Amino acid sequence: MSMFGAECSAACLQALINNCLSSAVPSTRSELVGFSLVVMVVEELQSKLVGFGFISEDDRALVDYVKNVDSLFANKRCVQLLDEARKLLVSDIHNTVEVIHRNCLILSMQLCITTATDLKSELHVRVIQYGVILM
Repeated sequence: MSMFGAECSAACLQALINNCLSSAVPSTRSELVGFSLVVMVVEELQSKLVGFGFISEDDRALVDYVKNVDSLFANKRCVQLLDEARKLLVSDIHNTVEVIHRNCLILSMQLCITTATDLKSELHVRVIQYGVILM
């Protein structure tokens, strides 16, 4: 068994982590409490694999993975938040409708008229100043 384990234990452990343990990582704080059961089961699996001679006692990939649950939880939560943000950004919530209030429209028109009158007076002053007469 040790010769078989020497050849394929790294790939088997990595597949176990990627396909089983990564999905067992909690995504909420309330689920984090129940993860201690997963840690106990993984430690038991680790000891059985060592007992069978499939992995050496120094190979603690499974136990190290589950012991790092705080970092795994934070990474999983960040991925979830980024996914939600991405969905929000591409959703159609940016549709807007222009609403013009009558008083705002009147105020805007008065501003335009005042500005046009000021420009006309300034143009008249400049024409007199330079001696140019426009017809």
